[in-house]
Amino acid sequence: MITQDQAHLLNLGEISPPFGMHLLDLTGLKRCASCHIDRHISEFGTNRSYCEECLSDRSRLHYLLYPPAYKTRKNATRNANNRAASGTFTVDEWKLKIEEYNNLCAYCGEDLGDKATVDHDIPLSRGGLNNIENLVPACMKCNITKHSKTGDEFTVLMK
Repeated sequence: MITQDQAHLLNLGEISPPFGMHLLDLTGLKRCASCHIDRHISEFGTNRSYCEECLSDRSRLHYLLYPPAYKTRKNATRNANNRAASGTFTVDEWKLKIEEYNNLCAYCGEDLGDKATVDHDIPLSRGGLNNIENLVPACMKCNITKHSKTGDEFTVLMK
């Protein structure tokens, strides 16, 4: 077994590990290329250069600086559909619509509390209108899962 003093000397390069062995084999430690802290190998992800903490920070920064292209295209399409959709509704009409559904999700029946999302029964991407007759209150889970299906198509899939 290697002692802490020997491990330190190995890290400094003052002594060499036995032939055919790497420093990592002896100590189980690796230095992160970003924070330069010696950490146990289990703290490194699939990218062996960076510890999990630094990798997470780098990924977050990269995502902010370079948003995925598919998301940019998706948002552009959604914004174009919203601009092209005819029809409007007021906040009062929306509140009445939520009351009409007893503050429950139109699809799963979950109590919405104050977290109701606006869902288009016929999606804007499929020619639906942005008026109150085409809107239903939905929980976030159902709204995201429904995606571009009509309300009838989604209800059939849920059964």
